[in-house]
Amino acid sequence: MAAVRTTLKAPPRRIVDREAERHRMPELVAGNLTGRPERVHAIVGMPGVGKSALARYLAHQLAADFPDAQFELDLYGHTPDRAPLNAQAAMEALLTWAGISGDDAPNLDVKAALWRNWLHGRRGLLLLDNAASLEQVACLLPGDDSRLVLITSRVALHDPDRITLTELDVLPADEAVRLLVASAGVPAEEATDPALEEICRACGFLPLAVQAVAVRLRFEEPEELLSAMRETYSPLLEIPDADRRVGAAYAVSWQALEAADPLQAGLLRVLAMHPGSELEVEACAAMTGTTARECRRRMADLATKHLLQRQGRGRFGFHDLFLAYARSLAVEQEPQERWDEVLDRLFTHLLSRGEAAQVALTTGTGDPEAARTGSAPT
Repeated sequence: MAAVRTTLKAPPRRIVDREAERHRMPELVAGNLTGRPERVHAIVGMPGVGKSALARYLAHQLAADFPDAQFELDLYGHTPDRAPLNAQAAMEALLTWAGISGDDAPNLDVKAALWRNWLHGRRGLLLLDNAASLEQVACLLPGDDSRLVLITSRVALHDPDRITLTELDVLPADEAVRLLVASAGVPAEEATDPALEEICRACGFLPLAVQAVAVRLRFEEPEELLSAMRETYSPLLEIPDADRRVGAAYAVSWQALEAADPLQAGLLRVLAMHPGSELEVEACAAMTGTTARECRRRMADLATKHLLQRQGRGRFGFHDLFLAYARSLAVEQEPQERWDEVLDRLFTHLLSRGEAAQVALTTGTGDPEAARTGSAPT
């Protein structure tokens, strides 16, 4: 069985964003920041935030330092109409590329040993794209840090002893505008138009949305496109291709959640009924009929899957585009009676908090914390 040397896909044609990560991660790999090489990196974040593009860019940038083998494997963790590869299938793919027959290996542990033995002494690079879980990739990792491993995932792969975690958020405004301008081919003299930043803001500074909207910007003036995006409750509705691409990315995460944990999917639909942009834990507990402790735990779990964003102590929120998507599902899947029940619980809770805060402010205690939390003095 013949071995192959590289299966890396082509790098991004252009990358004008993620400047901080593009400079920091090679320094970590080389050991220039911490005093020791950090060779297993997980790039994690919400759908459409640019994880794979960054990982593939870094793989090509660093490939010369790892010339013996450069393998890229799609694990299909969040891919439409594809089940994630299990660890056994992923391992068999890597062994095949390495030119090793694992037919006589009785189990996954033995195959993993064959894989680590083949890697020993080789300067190799492994890109594991679109991982569904830590368990999916654990057996694929080398036994030491002489190889480079880049992993992308929508799930926070927490293993501080082995994996350096890089969380990708949405883009800063200036990088989002650069991406929009580069993707749309906007002439340099027009790149300072204030409407460009507002278009990016309407896209939630999400790279997938920015690049999809850039196609329309080639044929419309920025002010016209921005006006169309502002006319509907979801800014992408007037741009069908962008709406489909972003919706498809969200749908895979939602379907995976529904299959793995229907209770969490139900919780997410309820949270999408909240009329505000900030989800305070105690208010959400009232909406869901759970304790604040249980609600906080479940919301934190959704944040590790990048379906919610942590906004501060006891507070979470949706990305704007995902909120529009989640609300549309709540409208489709939850009857009006459920909406009425949930919102009645929320408004009753807020009214109670307001009354308690009024008591705290009018009893002469002057306790700002009691007023903030809505707890009456004892």
